[in-house]
Amino acid sequence: MKQVKAVLCGYYGKGNGGDEALLASLLQMLPKSVKPIVLSGNPSQTRQRYGVESCDRMSTLPVLKAMGLSELFIWGGGSLIQDVTSAASPLYYCGLMGLAQRMGLKTIAWAQGVGPIKRRLIGWLAQRSFTGCTAVSVRDYGSATLLADWEIPFIMAPDPVWALDSKPVPGLWDLPAPRVAVT
Repeated sequence: MKQVKAVLCGYYGKGNGGDEALLASLLQMLPKSVKPIVLSGNPSQTRQRYGVESCDRMSTLPVLKAMGLSELFIWGGGSLIQDVTSAASPLYYCGLMGLAQRMGLKTIAWAQGVGPIKRRLIGWLAQRSFTGCTAVSVRDYGSATLLADWEIPFIMAPDPVWALDSKPVPGLWDLPAPRVAVT
């Protein structure tokens, strides 16, 4: 079976338990034929914790190299595309998605929470980014409504962390406290 490389892009390696759980869930869900390259805020920790290839999410040349070696670009999950906390986050993520699409990668927006979006430019960039995706899934009604208004096909599904395998993820408990457990 041919190995396919996929760049995984999210808020990984930044010490946020929810985003690390999303990455753990995504890695468990990927078919064995997909070899991930994770864009991370802490690539060495991501490599050690998950046993995957990783590069610094803010280092241009390694990110371009990873994208050049890949056939897929998976964006998510989480609320990556919102401009309430800052415009920098959606500019970063939409920029990478647009680049991946221009490079001919199949692009997947996975388990997205979209919005709120207050700035017109961010709305335009987000709509354009989602329009170019091969597949889109969202995890809440607000995101579904926004994408429906933009006439972008999507699947609505629960947050994938609920599907996280019950086996322990090495290093997940090393994240800073306080931690909340939900069963």
